[in-house]
Amino acid sequence: MYFNPNELVEPGIGLCSVCGDRADGYHYGVLSCRGCNAFFRRAVAFNLQFHCRREGHCEINKNARCACRYCRLQKCCDVGMDRSAVQIRREVKDLLGLTNPVKNNSGPQSSHSADSSTISQPSISPFLSAKVFDSAKSLDSPQLKSRFLGSMSSSLANSPQVAHPLDRFVEWYFCQRYRRSSMLCSTVEQILLCSQQRGQQQKMATIDDLCQVNKVQMVLLFEWIEQLDEFETLAHSLDKVLWFNSTGLWEGEIDSRIRLLRTFAPKYLLLDILIYTLEQGFTDYILLPNGSYIHRQSLYCGNQQSTYVNYENGGKELRKLKAAEMMFNDPFLSIIEELIQTMAEFGLTFGELISLRLLLFWDIYENSNVSPGNAQIVENASKRALNDLQSWYEIHSLDIRGDRMDNLLGFLPVIKKFSKTLSSITSLIPEFNTMYEWQFIADLLCPSSTS
Repeated sequence: MYFNPNELVEPGIGLCSVCGDRADGYHYGVLSCRGCNAFFRRAVAFNLQFHCRREGHCEINKNARCACRYCRLQKCCDVGMDRSAVQIRREVKDLLGLTNPVKNNSGPQSSHSADSSTISQPSISPFLSAKVFDSAKSLDSPQLKSRFLGSMSSSLANSPQVAHPLDRFVEWYFCQRYRRSSMLCSTVEQILLCSQQRGQQQKMATIDDLCQVNKVQMVLLFEWIEQLDEFETLAHSLDKVLWFNSTGLWEGEIDSRIRLLRTFAPKYLLLDILIYTLEQGFTDYILLPNGSYIHRQSLYCGNQQSTYVNYENGGKELRKLKAAEMMFNDPFLSIIEELIQTMAEFGLTFGELISLRLLLFWDIYENSNVSPGNAQIVENASKRALNDLQSWYEIHSLDIRGDRMDNLLGFLPVIKKFSKTLSSITSLIPEFNTMYEWQFIADLLCPSSTS
């Protein structure tokens, strides 16, 4: 993140030069708010290209600054924001192909160039482009499906630049996917081995594997949330909520943004596990991103239950065994038939994956009790996600028959159903010592345990 000592000024010193909201300091040479600062930084760092539907005449204010990104970026430049002041992170440059790889092999550290090159050039598939669809005869063609989920042959640096919001989110997904594989490793050797054994079944999953994956996914979740402009506009209002816990009914208040995150967290975790499984070409297993797997025969291979109960402390071993039993039995394992196999037959694309994420996050039904102002933001963001999906289909000529979008939306209630099962499993996880230092995960996934 770009840092300027001049930004350390008293909050509320004036109004944002871009949207008119309360400014918190000078960013890139202009008095502006955090939202416009973050928007300008991302737009410049990723060299994003926008289009205006009103020929560049949209009004930009604090109530409608997210309506048109083209006009918002144009106004940022018009008021004097300096593009050259944006310092792009090195890892983002590498992943987007903005650096010269030859420079990495020169200098006093040339002896390590092989390792550095391997790590900084991830073997990941490009985001969907028009060329993919032009060469495809039908949705069942191998050429098309290979670029949907599972292709690991190309680098993101070879991808064409696109302007559609979903394609930009897909681009960000690939950045995070590579980071996830690195974060799940503890040494450089493991990172290199992981790239060579991508998708291979390493071992049967344990509760500790689920904990490890959840920790990493939560970090990536917060990074992804920062890409949502609407999230920055949500007010810090308190919503009244009712929860059931071990002592009965509990009533309290919670910040709207935290509530959105809590509601979305298990869906995000579940969806990414599903997509990782599909990317690796499995339809009869649940494959976790660390290489461990879950399938129906797991608990019957040499009485594996004993591997989950390795200490006794106040009955916690019973909770750990209960979590393992839930993870390796129905209804959780029904995910294989109801989601993994169905999504594989559907031929889910990366763009549709992002749409599912957005629609699950901006769920107007599960977030209907937020404050009136925030409820309107949620509703507008949900409508925008649907409109973006429709326009994305039109650009790539995917929904020719008109039923693909309806079938995709049919996955939403199924994902919600299984996310509740996953929440029941993770509600037991904070009892283990592996989770004590990650209280923010417990706060998001298990609100009843922290109340």
